[in-house]
Amino acid sequence: MTTYSFTTELRDGTPILVRPIESKDRHLIEIGMGQLSPKSRYMRFFRPVSKLSKNILDDITTTEHNDHIAIGALDLTHSEPFPIGAARCVRLKDRPSEAEVAITVIDSHQGRGLGTILLAALSYIARDHDITTFVATVLSENHAMLKLFRELGATSHSEGDGILSVRVPIAKDAESCLDTPTGAVARRIYKLLEENQERENS
Repeated sequence: MTTYSFTTELRDGTPILVRPIESKDRHLIEIGMGQLSPKSRYMRFFRPVSKLSKNILDDITTTEHNDHIAIGALDLTHSEPFPIGAARCVRLKDRPSEAEVAITVIDSHQGRGLGTILLAALSYIARDHDITTFVATVLSENHAMLKLFRELGATSHSEGDGILSVRVPIAKDAESCLDTPTGAVARRIYKLLEENQERENS
């Protein structure tokens, strides 16, 4: 059984663990939510959000099927599990080869390459679930997220009111990752996960 868990480092050398989110992780998600500034919450939810509802927490931590994938990252420099980001995708019912994607990184760890690592890992797992394209709705002012998506070959169009609809192709393997800074990170994560799977299967 593939675990999809791995350790790696952020750009500044901070060691992290990336792994699938489980039902027992509700408290970690709530801790992570508490580390987001009002601006980061607005970028993620498009509205002021103080805390996650029970239904949203249930949704995030229920991944026992192929239509919902969620992974989280922990900063390993802390003595206790410290959540620093998460990424998830939900398969579209009317277009089963596509999934809506969302990424969240707490403020203290933004700009350190975590979002790229999470998106790369999520892409690798989604590929194994026959998902070929991520779709996302992004605020036009969210330049960091748009740059990340575009360096993976994304296309976008305006929905009006400062909102963009984005489509991100998922690379089939490490060699298919684009020759961009983000693509280089994706290639490294793909190879890392491929090596993990080979060890598991040996």
